[in-house]
Amino acid sequence: MPPTSPAARSLRIVIVEDEALLAMSMEDALLEAGHEVLGVADDLASAVALAERTRPDLALVDVQLLRGSSGIDVA
Repeated sequence: MPPTSPAARSLRIVIVEDEALLAMSMEDALLEAGHEVLGVADDLASAVALAERTRPDLALVDVQLLRGSSGIDVA
């Protein structure tokens, strides 16, 4: 793992991804990098609810989501 600089900090992140294995892989990598994953959502409604509830620093959003929703609308 690369050394962290004093300016580096942990981010509070939401993952919006409808493919479970990809979401789990992303979550593992983010946790290993020292970030806090606030949750995973798989569609527009759950992503918006999660973001409103947790107020993340960053959201990693897939463009094509379940039930025809769009990650662009989430963003």
